[in-house]
Amino acid sequence: MVSMSLMPRTESHRRPTLGVQLVVMALLAGCTGDRGAEPTGAMVQDSSGVAIVMNSGPGSWGPSGAWGLRKTLRIDPDESDADRLFEQIVGIDASRDGRFVVVDGGASRVHTFGPEGEAIASFGRVGSGPGEFPAMTLMLSSRRVVVDSLERINIPGVDGRLSVFSWTGDLVDLKTPEPGLTSVMGWVRSEAGLVLKEVLAMTLSADGSPPAFAQTIFRRDGDGAVRRVVDLPARRPPEATSAGVARMEAFGPIPVWTVQSESYVAVALPQEYSIKVCDLEGNLVRVIRRDVPGEAVTARDREAFLNSHREILERGGSPESLIKQMEQGISFPDRWPVLGQLLGGPDETLWVQRIDRNLAVERANWGEAFMGGLPGLEWDVFDWEGQFLGSVRMPEGFRPFQFRGEDLYGVGEDTFGVQSIVRLALER
Repeated sequence: MVSMSLMPRTESHRRPTLGVQLVVMALLAGCTGDRGAEPTGAMVQDSSGVAIVMNSGPGSWGPSGAWGLRKTLRIDPDESDADRLFEQIVGIDASRDGRFVVVDGGASRVHTFGPEGEAIASFGRVGSGPGEFPAMTLMLSSRRVVVDSLERINIPGVDGRLSVFSWTGDLVDLKTPEPGLTSVMGWVRSEAGLVLKEVLAMTLSADGSPPAFAQTIFRRDGDGAVRRVVDLPARRPPEATSAGVARMEAFGPIPVWTVQSESYVAVALPQEYSIKVCDLEGNLVRVIRRDVPGEAVTARDREAFLNSHREILERGGSPESLIKQMEQGISFPDRWPVLGQLLGGPDETLWVQRIDRNLAVERANWGEAFMGGLPGLEWDVFDWEGQFLGSVRMPEGFRPFQFRGEDLYGVGEDTFGVQSIVRLALER
């Protein structure tokens, strides 16, 4: 049996509606265009038809209008059931009627649940056949599942295949890789079912130099066609040190993105509080900014993450000489990044995670420093025009995945790293 805690909820909250440290080298797309809508309640500059929304102050909610979150469901792991240990949850999504699906990348298993947390099915395993997932497929991103407009469960593979399942685990469709679209890194779904996906492509050089990587966001339209939205320019992997060890940059410029409403994609780099909002043709519509500078990276900060890196290598049996060589290749920027993840919310809102330096140093996870995913409990909320509304604080240890209506699905993690499935309800 699953250990489950169900909190009281009202009908208004039921409206329909790092495991692997993989080197991903990419920068933010240069999306351009000339469409824009001028928001109110914030200072707006117009640059060639693009609204530059400059936000300052505490936000338009005020003390009495702030939103909050209330826990309505928690499903804890069950040591007596191998299917319920939740080794590394990498994806959660929900249907309009409240069912939800959880992808455990550590176990290569998929679990489906009813609206009140009752188990429906568990399925999946490592393999190359129908309904199976190639090794590492479910560990390359935290966006490994999406429920489409037909209420089917879609899981992309790193080999480009798309497996489509029913809620009872039956394989109902298996799509072959689309030409040139391999290594799907993650999917994002809008409330109405618009699906966008992030694709990693590798380009080999004819002169024998290291390959270049590029990331691109595509949209999948209702007719099944796949169309390019935003290109992320190719970047070559870091050069090696004189000792032949690859250089690694902590807090690197790994782009984050999400779907905002049915018509826009929001993209940002963590180093600066500046979010580009593009339409589905890749045209830049607006830029959302707040004056939130990054804090200085101190010697204590660097030491904490270097110790984490060392512990990982020591657990893997690496010799001291190799550890020291690799440490020589690690670099840190002068300042901390300011942004974490982006999330599309109810009423076409945009939720922006602010990185908490103290929390990041306290947990000092090298995988988060190198691959992205630094922690932060405060999330800034903007309306669809880019006006800052206010901030919402997530529960400690909670990592959100996806809104469905006014329900937010995510993972709770205790101090020992044990994961639980958590659903929160938005309270206004």
